[in-house]
Amino acid sequence: MRTFNYLIILSIIFFSFDRQRATNNEIENTFSKNQISDLIKIVDFFRSEMCNSRTSFSECMESSIRDLGEYGIQPILKNINFDNQQLLYRQLESNIFGEIWSYCKTIYPQNDKTYKSICFNHKGLYNQYLNKVGQSNPIIKAYHQDLINAGDFTGIVRIENEIYHRTGRINLEDPNIQLILAIEYLSENDSEKRREPWLDK
Repeated sequence: MRTFNYLIILSIIFFSFDRQRATNNEIENTFSKNQISDLIKIVDFFRSEMCNSRTSFSECMESSIRDLGEYGIQPILKNINFDNQQLLYRQLESNIFGEIWSYCKTIYPQNDKTYKSICFNHKGLYNQYLNKVGQSNPIIKAYHQDLINAGDFTGIVRIENEIYHRTGRINLEDPNIQLILAIEYLSENDSEKRREPWLDK
């Protein structure tokens, strides 16, 4: 019986190791080393702005999801400083910004003015990356399809619901999930706060 239990434990360890290795491969097989270095900067920035003194990304996000459910996007807008976010953009050393985002023209009917906004770049490596992650996670696959259909970062209600209800299908310790959450919420913060006039060339 002890041998049988030992084998079960050993199998779980190897399964966890292989799952984590696959997670890393999804990032490493899509992006260059310089791009990955910048992706780490993006996640670290998001964590520092949103989590304050909280020790765990998962604890921070579980708490934040409850606040987002009650107050909408306001916790994101309150916690993430847009000036700091723009400084983050300038500190990115690779071309990763253009692999995630593109600029698009947005017209505000209330003042009939045209502004420059960031949008999801369908042609970028981040789109390919989401496709790879979605192959092993149906929630991310559905989220990715929503992005494609909308053409923009329009919120991640599917993922938020999974986290809130603790279904076990979203692992907040997974680097993929941390990256996807960081990029989504930073995109929403940018979209709400950027008021840069669109200049036709």
